[in-house]
Amino acid sequence: MPEPGVLTITQRDRDRLAVLKKAHKKLITQRQAAEELGITARHVPRLLARLIEAGDRAVIHGLRGRSSNRKLSEDTRCRAITEGLLLRLRLEDGMSEILKNAEVGFEDTEKSREGRHGQNSHPKTLHSSRRLKKKSRR
Repeated sequence: MPEPGVLTITQRDRDRLAVLKKAHKKLITQRQAAEELGITARHVPRLLARLIEAGDRAVIHGLRGRSSNRKLSEDTRCRAITEGLLLRLRLEDGMSEILKNAEVGFEDTEKSREGRHGQNSHPKTLHSSRRLKKKSRR
């Protein structure tokens, strides 16, 4: 973590700062600064105002070095993880019960899958087999 008062800045931010300082000193126009920065000409005055107000920090994102606004507190995070693990254990227990019950009636499920028409219980298969029977009768 940098010392207080020391500004850590990327090369891209340094380049943006140089362009903004040229525009502030009127060495280039705001429109030229906008083209160099790849932003609209309407945004350049906002950045220049921030440059006057905040100094070199104007080009750095406001949340750099801070935690996210969406970050959960450590207590909430731990509680969520614990409850998630407990829920997962309960689900695994429930699934093991279901699997135990399924093993008992496994043979019955194979017969029920065949259906009343034997192995070809899918409606399309039945329909096509009926056509074949009709064609063979002709």
